Amino acid sequence: MLVFSAKHPAQQQITDFEVRSRKITLPSVIHQEQLQIERKRLFLLIFNTFDYNENVDEAIDYFLMNYFTDGDRLIIVTENTLLDIERGRKLSDLIVDLKKSLKKFKLISSQVTVRDYRELRREADKLLSRLRGDWNADYAGLAWEKAILRFYENYLRIFVDYRKQYLLPNLEMYRGLIARIKQIEGEK
Repeated sequence: MLVFSAKHPAQQQITDFEVRSRKITLPSVIHQEQLQIERKRLFLLIFNTFDYNENVDEAIDYFLMNYFTDGDRLIIVTENTLLDIERGRKLSDLIVDLKKSLKKFKLISSQVTVRDYRELRREADKLLSRLRGDWNADYAGLAWEKAILRFYENYLRIFVDYRKQYLLPNLEMYRGLIARIKQIEGEK
């Protein structure tokens, strides 16, 4: 199993791990026609990155240039979305399109996260103004308890969205993906 991970700004404690490895080399002498008939491989690449950077580019290049061949199938998951990879494409085009797609998905999710946290910051500023007695604040008509509750509800909504995006996998999607992969013939 290959795992590629971009750096995350917050360090995490590792509490458990499991090592799985499989040799995925090709025989030294084999014709391309034989490869497509005899050997069908499926690769599932999951990109759950906090930030798309040059390490992700290098990992994509390394994997596709060193392990991926014309007869192989490729499934890409990013941002809890399956990317459809057109078979039979030139490797150079595949690499460019994959990188563009991953950057686009990461840009969109990053913009949503930044927007949500800006909104939360505005809510916090409004609440703080209200608690300091600024009656011109947006929370001026609310009792301070309701103002705190409103802030908390917004905070919780944004945190749940963040948790779904970066911390918890979409288990139903992965279960469905596993069921699909089991039905595909070949080495996985």
